Amino acid sequence: MHVIDDYLAAHGRYVEALESLDAIGALLRDVGEQLLADPRHVRFEKDAVWLDRRVNGPSDGPASRSPWPAPERIRQAIEAFLAAKEALVKESDVLVDARAPESLRKAVAERSGR
Repeated sequence: MHVIDDYLAAHGRYVEALESLDAIGALLRDVGEQLLADPRHVRFEKDAVWLDRRVNGPSDGPASRSPWPAPERIRQAIEAFLAAKEALVKESDVLVDARAPESLRKAVAERSGR
């Protein structure tokens, strides 16, 4: 079970890193769309961005405020995602080598050139 536990831990770290990167991407996309649609509805205050309305959403309602990620935070999120993805691939290979039937191991080896 040790191999499976290691794989599940790597998968959990991958999902966390993906969620973090996705949140940054969604914020950047929302701000970009609003800037193109109507820049008057975007305000930056210190370390936050305010969107008075969403481009594809209702025009009424309260403004949304989100922390604006510093370039260093974006870089860290990208690096964390890439490292988590690499670790997941490695743990996946270990799991296949340890637990997969021989036919699957051969197919994986042929596909990856091992």
